[in-house]
Amino acid sequence: MMLNVQGLRTGYGRIPILNGVSFVVNEGEFIGILGHNGMGKTTLLKALMGFLPATGGHVRLEGDDVTPGSGSVMCRKGARFSRH
Repeated sequence: MMLNVQGLRTGYGRIPILNGVSFVVNEGEFIGILGHNGMGKTTLLKALMGFLPATGGHVRLEGDDVTPGSGSVMCRKGARFSRH
């Protein structure tokens, strides 16, 4: 699996936004994120890219735990994967 998100939690300050988001994206797959305004779509993307710290759960990119990584770490990993 290329991207494995398990129990992801994050928010802004003391306000929780994502409470246990889990999904898997395998190589060659695409996913869409749907929802009304204020449902956490942008927050999810910020957490996946490392711009918003996770307060729980794990984000794994090709098996590597990138949950604590910063945005620059994710960019370097993304650049590596885009060459495939």
